[in-house]
Amino acid sequence: MNTQASSMRPRPRRRASLAIGTILFLCAGAHAADCTDNIPGKLNNRFSDNGNGTATDTVTRLIWQRCVLSTTLNTTGQCSGINFSGPVSYTWQEALQEADKFNQAEAVAGRPNTWRVPNIKELATIVDMHCMYDTFWAIDTKVFPGENTTYWSSTPVVQVDAQYDNTKRQNGAWTIDFLSGREAQTAVGMTNVVRLVR
Repeated sequence: MNTQASSMRPRPRRRASLAIGTILFLCAGAHAADCTDNIPGKLNNRFSDNGNGTATDTVTRLIWQRCVLSTTLNTTGQCSGINFSGPVSYTWQEALQEADKFNQAEAVAGRPNTWRVPNIKELATIVDMHCMYDTFWAIDTKVFPGENTTYWSSTPVVQVDAQYDNTKRQNGAWTIDFLSGREAQTAVGMTNVVRLVR
């Protein structure tokens, strides 16, 4: 009985720590590179470039804006905006409103106008932890260049208050940090960037 109990004890985590340390070292050394397709376990050629600043996910069939809201894809394949000093960050409500404004402009231009802030499950589909080996970002930077930070989803946090400014509490919504690939509950008054989908 004691033999069985001792065999069920947790094993030391030295190997896991070593692996994590190795990953962080590799990430730090390859921060500026694009995410490559020669990584074991990575689904290669998943996104199809539509040639108009959007990319289609061949697995989910979702169409994504390659650049975050307030920026556009330039001729060098990078995301930029007018007087570019970084993408605009929005509160959660502003993000939803800006998506509506974007659709109005697209409708006037005769382009598809069904863009929206993705829900948390949709947003999670573009997290690519394999890319952290190459880019230090949990997203394919060849497909999605530019600012890879925390993104809003349209999914509210139900019956949970998210902390805000360490003094106030307010409702929250789900976000994903594309540095780590982690989901979080974020107060709706905080500001984050937005990537639209349809």
